[in-house]
Amino acid sequence: MNLVELKLADRVFIVTGGSRGIGKAAVLALLREGAHVAVCARSEEPLQVLLDQASALSGELICMRADVTRAEQMDILVSNTVSQLGKIDGLLVSAGPGTMGTNPADIKKSLTNLGRRIQ
Repeated sequence: MNLVELKLADRVFIVTGGSRGIGKAAVLALLREGAHVAVCARSEEPLQVLLDQASALSGELICMRADVTRAEQMDILVSNTVSQLGKIDGLLVSAGPGTMGTNPADIKKSLTNLGRRIQ
């Protein structure tokens, strides 16, 4: 299956850690397919580079400096995504290692809480 078969046009995704590596590649692929993406990352500069690289692609891109371990920042990300893009169809968690701790229970709790905020 390729991305075209997934019918991603006009779908809305949040991608955490989307300014580098796999997250960035996913963001660019989603945008190429016409999806709209809200991205968060802890560093401002890579987000600006991503905005520049994505400017010619078809989907809309929103970038926000935020830390996935900060609940209030994730609440703002979700609110901004819904207010600017109208909905959320999917979530890709690609934040780098160490952003949610090393304890598997803590990581699971952080991801579960983020998922609940999106619902």
